[in-house]
Amino acid sequence: MKTAFILACIAAAVGTSPALAQDTSTPPAGAEKSTKTGVLETGAAILQGHAPLSEMDIYLDGFHAARDHAGHQMEAHRSVVDA
Repeated sequence: MKTAFILACIAAAVGTSPALAQDTSTPPAGAEKSTKTGVLETGAAILQGHAPLSEMDIYLDGFHAARDHAGHQMEAHRSVVDA
């Protein structure tokens, strides 16, 4: 009960804090985007997809120890080939 009260007080203080309020009337600092930047961004959007790699092969080399016999170790090789 006491914890819930403390959390409610913190939430109320954070939600009404003027220091955390954002002023949206001021534009962000920095220069406007140039035409060159716009062209580069458009070209990148056309040429670069967001899909996963179509051909990605993975090779994993793992070392494993037996549960009850730490001295008994083996090496396992695994390969995943995208078909």
